[in-house]
Amino acid sequence: MIPQTLANPLVAALVADQFPGMSFDAAIHAEDEMFLFDLPIMKGDRNRTAIHYLAQGKRICGNLSEITNWYFGGFEGIGRFMDFACGYGRLTRHLVHAMPAERIWVSDIYASAVAHQQATFGVSGIVSTVDPTDYPAAPQFDCIYVGSLFSHLPQASFNTWLSKLHSMLSENGILVFSVVGMWLLPKHIARPVSGCYFSPFSESRSLDKADYGTMFVTDEYVRSQVSAAIPGGRYTLHRIPLGLANRQDLYVIAKGHPVNGDLHFTYGPDGWIEKCRITEEGLYLRGWAADLNAGGSAPRVIISLDGQAITEVTPLRDRQDVAAHFDNMPTGPAGWSAEVKLPGVSPSAILMAKVISECGMEHVFSVERVSDLIARTAGNPE
Repeated sequence: MIPQTLANPLVAALVADQFPGMSFDAAIHAEDEMFLFDLPIMKGDRNRTAIHYLAQGKRICGNLSEITNWYFGGFEGIGRFMDFACGYGRLTRHLVHAMPAERIWVSDIYASAVAHQQATFGVSGIVSTVDPTDYPAAPQFDCIYVGSLFSHLPQASFNTWLSKLHSMLSENGILVFSVVGMWLLPKHIARPVSGCYFSPFSESRSLDKADYGTMFVTDEYVRSQVSAAIPGGRYTLHRIPLGLANRQDLYVIAKGHPVNGDLHFTYGPDGWIEKCRITEEGLYLRGWAADLNAGGSAPRVIISLDGQAITEVTPLRDRQDVAAHFDNMPTGPAGWSAEVKLPGVSPSAILMAKVISECGMEHVFSVERVSDLIARTAGNPE
């Protein structure tokens, strides 16, 4: 295991704030590719990477909660749930607190990942295959979630995996999957007329990049692939832009009818700290925070030191760069700053920053020692 357990004070601070009174498993497997992929992005900081990993897992579970509430009336309405391309449990550690483990199945091409989840979380597991025609016999599922698989599949297997997974749904089941939108394709690459662009690059350290790279797609491409994969047209298709952790688009293929009418998806808020320094009077902080829900008021940013809230601020300044980061979805004012009068701030103090939207959804976007935060933002402007 990666040493990011409750013995780590930063992880312990996150767990105490976000999962109070729960027996939450914060240990991350040493081979977890989602953690290892983010590690260099976080400049090798294992603490920040662990915080991001755990917070993202909670946010993804919240995204799924929005969808299951709409379609099933909640996780309790699901007989069998499948987390396909599950990895080592970024989602499952949260999901087992939302529904019984005996109703959760996981599947991944890495047998070690499936075995780890079975042993750690008490779920059922199926080892996956490269070719969908070789996939083992499986029961039918009311909900199959596929996070960050179709965002990696080339054209040759995109359609065939859609068809296979749809065939594994129960009579009124839903397939939820994420894709990387074409807007994220680097600007220097021409947008192909096919509506898809495959790059042989991914977080996998062992899978053939020709089978598992990064796939950028348009909405039109996804819809054409779904139509080709499901003959007869007995389904409804819903697109949720940036529905997966405010980054990837989510699609929902539904075979039946939702219990709660139209899908009204609520986005979780987001944020970031761009500058931190200790002053004579206390602490100066600057960053951004965004609420992607149309018509929502500006979110609240709450800053804590060693578990004690020290200030609350509301974004007041427009930030076009933040809007562009979210494909120009409505964010409202996003820039914020705070000058906290708190003499004698210790560089070793643990600073936590969270953002809370008008509807009460929250996201922890930073848990760092003040000294590390100062070092990380030292080159940024005031």
